[in-house]
Amino acid sequence: MLIMEYANKGNLRGCLSEITNNWEQKLYILYIIIGGLDKLHKENLIHYDFHDGNILCIEHGTKYNIYISDYLKTYQFTKSFLKEENICGVIPFMAPEVLRGKPCTSASNIYSFSMIMWELTSGIPPFNNRPHDFQLALNICRGERPKIVENTPQCYIDLMKKCWDNDPLKRPTASEVLDIINKWVILPNEMKIKNIDKKLKNNIMEFINAPIGHNNFITETHPQAYYTSRLLDFTSEELNVILDGSLESKFLELRQRNKDAEQKLFKLEKIAETYYQSSQNGNQVELVDLQQKNSQFEQDNQNLKLNLAEKIKEFAEKEITLQTKITSLQKEIYEKQALTSNLTKQLEQSKLASQQIQIQINQLKQEKSDLQEKLSQTEAKIKELISQRESLIKQKEQLEIELNQSRDNCDQLKQEKYDLHNIMGGILQDQKFTAKLKIKCAKLVKEIAQLEQKLNNEEQIKVQLIQAIQIKEDKINELEQILINLDNKNKSINELIGGESTQKIHKEKEEMFGLQRELSKTSTSCNDSRKEQVLDMDNFDKVIKELKHRFNHLEISLTTNSEKGNRTHLDFSMIVEEINLLRKNLDVLELRLNQEFKI
Repeated sequence: MLIMEYANKGNLRGCLSEITNNWEQKLYILYIIIGGLDKLHKENLIHYDFHDGNILCIEHGTKYNIYISDYLKTYQFTKSFLKEENICGVIPFMAPEVLRGKPCTSASNIYSFSMIMWELTSGIPPFNNRPHDFQLALNICRGERPKIVENTPQCYIDLMKKCWDNDPLKRPTASEVLDIINKWVILPNEMKIKNIDKKLKNNIMEFINAPIGHNNFITETHPQAYYTSRLLDFTSEELNVILDGSLESKFLELRQRNKDAEQKLFKLEKIAETYYQSSQNGNQVELVDLQQKNSQFEQDNQNLKLNLAEKIKEFAEKEITLQTKITSLQKEIYEKQALTSNLTKQLEQSKLASQQIQIQINQLKQEKSDLQEKLSQTEAKIKELISQRESLIKQKEQLEIELNQSRDNCDQLKQEKYDLHNIMGGILQDQKFTAKLKIKCAKLVKEIAQLEQKLNNEEQIKVQLIQAIQIKEDKINELEQILINLDNKNKSINELIGGESTQKIHKEKEEMFGLQRELSKTSTSCNDSRKEQVLDMDNFDKVIKELKHRFNHLEISLTTNSEKGNRTHLDFSMIVEEINLLRKNLDVLELRLNQEFKI
């Protein structure tokens, strides 16, 4: 007993209308069929009744599993009970040489495969619109084939025509057909590979670009179109007579003679039956003889049954062996299907990973755009800092100029102090001192007091100036911190952007370092200027104190000289001029200090 998987979709002929108009699916079905046929041929087996009714379909989801059935030697076993010239099979799927009485071969299987190729393009069995009779068989032997379906790829047509060639020697083997269809099925997903043959690439593109549509063939089957194996009502001898002699009249005459002979045979049988009945009643001897012949016939019949049983046993053993091979082939098919499923899942995972990578690329592009925008803002800030640096440099230069002027003023005050000291020396030597000199001295005391007041004011201004310089110093420190932050941002931008922007960022980084060095120099210069200005103010304070000390000493000297009666000649106009000059210089210094404080 053979146990096989149930074919839930029946045979291929019943599935033609359900197969989608998709070249990928059609080629896959052909690939499975020719693969099975190739395995049979490699096992030195021949299918003696290969047609679409013996190709079973099992539906699994959106895919079909295909199996070849009835490929054992049932037909050959049946053929042994037929006359040599008798023909049994399905006419459209029978090769011309088989119709003419030659045995089935692997080449005749390839012819049958070409008919399956054709019906997958048309959606209907071949020659379904005409009777499957002697005339169709005669036309097939003369080279008639089904009409090519419109929009069929040319490479497919070429292979199909090779498979149905009238000469079996010109037909390709199952292995050759499998190799061609395998490339059509497998390679479309590898079109980007450079070493694909140009001709093969063009063939694959024909399938991809082939329009999908319904054919205009007649789908109504002729009542005398038979697609099950049967004993035909004509013989190969009759076909050969017509084909070899090209005399249809002789064939018709032969058929007529055959019919006449059959009629005569029928009449003779009737006569024999009548004669038998009469002789049975009249001749017992003949009856015994007939009984003996009947006994011999039964003996021969029994022997024939025994031989038949032995052949059936051999057939069963071969069937079991082939069934084992079928099971092995089915396992291989299931393994390939599982492998195909795994490859499909891997392909889907690869597509998903590709989509995720694309999303990450888009995110990186967006981050790059944001970083470029931040870079533009950073460039604007850098320009602003450069502008502030230039402004600070100008302020620094202005402060240096004013500090130099302050030094000049201090030098001038020192000179005036020296001159005043000389004047005081002259006063000490002058013995002529009048009341007018005392008045002038009183005025001088008053003016010195005013100078002390101005000195106090200048000290307050000095404190305010120091505070202003400290504010500027804090601002410089803040700018230095901003530059450090910008440097860190530029490093991050440099790591993310790379490429053409890297050079630009390095250049901006060098500019920021230069700006930082300039700010450091400016800060150092301001500190030095502040120290020098404070030093000058201290010197100025010392000068005023010394001037006061000299004046006190002068007053004491004047008092002493007055008591002794000594008078000293003094050029009062020179003293007044020197004091006025000192006052003027103090006013100028006060004005400049106020301007520095405002700045």
